[in-house]
Amino acid sequence: MPWDKTQIFFGDERHVPPDDPDSNFRMANESMLSKISLKPEQVHRIKGEYEDAEKAALEYEQTLRSYFKLSPGQLPRFDVVLLGMGDEGHTLSLFPGTKALHDNGRSVMSNWIGKLYTQRVTITAPVANNSGLAIFMITKADKALALKGVLEGPFEPEQLPSQLIQPKNGKLLWLLDTTAASKLAAGTRNRE
Repeated sequence: MPWDKTQIFFGDERHVPPDDPDSNFRMANESMLSKISLKPEQVHRIKGEYEDAEKAALEYEQTLRSYFKLSPGQLPRFDVVLLGMGDEGHTLSLFPGTKALHDNGRSVMSNWIGKLYTQRVTITAPVANNSGLAIFMITKADKALALKGVLEGPFEPEQLPSQLIQPKNGKLLWLLDTTAASKLAAGTRNRE
């Protein structure tokens, strides 16, 4: 991997400081970023520690605009977006029934997650869909039913937000372990 030419951006973050056990940045830093040669300016994190999650969202949106030199209305284009999926079908911090599911022209939003009683900051589905490659990496049996709904059920992204991820000028790849894929019909293939 050409780490000297790589920029790391985050798709979402919990409303916590970067050293909090729940921080996405902390998890990524401990498991990967601290083990590779990256300069601090190559890692662009969401400031989940801000008291106001909307401030963090606006600042991160500006970070994306500046880095990618975007005009109003343009979206950043990531080469690769790595995604997970929750056991109810969410991805990023796009949870069922939340405001960030709807395209309002923003690339980053603060999003209230009622079931968790917290704010999160997330890139929006149009940003993920503008990537060259979106990769879902899904493991564990507790995701099997939601995964079946996402891949084989009707298109209902209000209930299964992972269905929103459908790159327009890129590819979508699903990497599944056997337990996550256990409820899929034999021969199920990626929707393109």
